Amino acid sequence: MLIALTWFKRVEILASLERICIHGTPLNPDVPAHVPGGSSSGSAVVVAAQLVDFSLGTDTVGCVRTPASFCGILGFRASHGLVSTVGLVANSQSLDAIGVICRESKS
Repeated sequence: MLIALTWFKRVEILASLERICIHGTPLNPDVPAHVPGGSSSGSAVVVAAQLVDFSLGTDTVGCVRTPASFCGILGFRASHGLVSTVGLVANSQSLDAIGVICRESKS
């Protein structure tokens, strides 16, 4: 079992799209010339690079789904309130939800 933490400050979201992050933008393993997405890009990058099987992220307005699509993997945002957000530093309490990022989906 591997447990890791990726960290991406919300103040760096817009800067990451311009590649001027203080901590650097994670490398998109699917298309290295392109940015990996938004605030959950670190989570998407480790899944796309096959370092982990899945990761979690917070999704307010596409913050899990966008990085997943940029990295060529799947991002799923659970319905608001379905997964507990206790302990989450909320960006928007009425919109934040926990999302899952993975490489494939099996039924």
